[in-house]
Amino acid sequence: QIVRNDGARYIYGLPAYNTVKKEATFAVNGTVDCNTGLVSYVPSALNNPTALPNDKYLNRVTTPAYVHTHLLTSVLSADYQDLTGNGPSHDDLGSYTKFTYKREKPIYKWRIPYHKNKANYNEGLKTESKDDQGNYLYGEKEQFYIDKIETKTHIAVFTTSYRHDAYGVDSEAGSDPGTVTGSKSRKLDNIKLYSVGEYYNENGTVNTGATPIKTVHFEYSYELCKGIPNNDGNANEGGKLTLKKVYFEYRNSKMGKYTPYEFQYNGPNPNYNMKGYDTWGNYLPNTGGCSITDLTAAEFPYTNQNKTQQNANAAAWLLTDIMLPSGGKIDIVYESDDYAYVQDKPVHQMFFVRGAGQTANPGDTDVTGVVSGLFKTGPVNTPMRYLY
Repeated sequence: QIVRNDGARYIYGLPAYNTVKKEATFAVNGTVDCNTGLVSYVPSALNNPTALPNDKYLNRVTTPAYVHTHLLTSVLSADYQDLTGNGPSHDDLGSYTKFTYKREKPIYKWRIPYHKNKANYNEGLKTESKDDQGNYLYGEKEQFYIDKIETKTHIAVFTTSYRHDAYGVDSEAGSDPGTVTGSKSRKLDNIKLYSVGEYYNENGTVNTGATPIKTVHFEYSYELCKGIPNNDGNANEGGKLTLKKVYFEYRNSKMGKYTPYEFQYNGPNPNYNMKGYDTWGNYLPNTGGCSITDLTAAEFPYTNQNKTQQNANAAAWLLTDIMLPSGGKIDIVYESDDYAYVQDKPVHQMFFVRGAGQTANPGDTDVTGVVSGLFKTGPVNTPMRYLY
């Protein structure tokens, strides 16, 4: 629990566990997909390291169960007293806020990456082909969703339903994209606020015919970041859950449905790509090639110096417009951070090294041969004094 200066207490009485966590790193020589950064492997080989390729390297770490989240179960006033020993209830003294949760079953199985029999590829040294490795993270965790928030006078009831994205995997080996059958996740559909006197009957049972004082509705699409592997593709756009509308209804009036808050996302909406990010975590187009000029953030961790392009990348998948019930509109414009100084020194411009030669002109005839794209070589034992 946490005790505030005024004596009020926050009770975190429900631990949510990650029951299994496994991290494996192992030698690979499978086919690499440069677009996703994934490499194929044979799961059964991890139980017999001698079956692994190259140096037979295998490092597998299993972490015992641990609490991934401590859920807030009650907030108690400084003068609160539990008279009956059954936790916060209407017969207690003082005030309280009580939180009730629903546990989702079966347990949620997560994995990075999601793809079946695939691992994240670690190339190691570019000059050594036998040090290639793959790795993945796998775990199983408990999921809880808020069900009710209750005080002595009011109660808020939360209604949820299953999402079309955010599926878990089938097993430690992962799942095939587009054929999701693993554990599901939920989304919030509405919140209904009742007075306690209307919600409960005199005998303490729930009055199913009670009319909420206020209802908050949420509407969604799946339009952002299309192409994620754990979307079921069932009559949706194939992307991530995207909030589109929020509106309020009061008692039996349905008028609020016609004056919602609407959310628009008119910025760049590139498809999902595991390697499409820069060193700051913003979106960065990934060409998907395997040549020396197709560098990912891990290989080239520097900021793109094209400000216009950086601003566009920083706005990818983000909220751009809010339409208000009053008819007004809020516009949101994004720009990337500026990287201008290292301590008190102005930064210099970064340049790609495209090649080396003997003269200041890359096109001179004494620069012969081509190695790894635009890198030049000259006669043996002749120093290359110029960088291009």
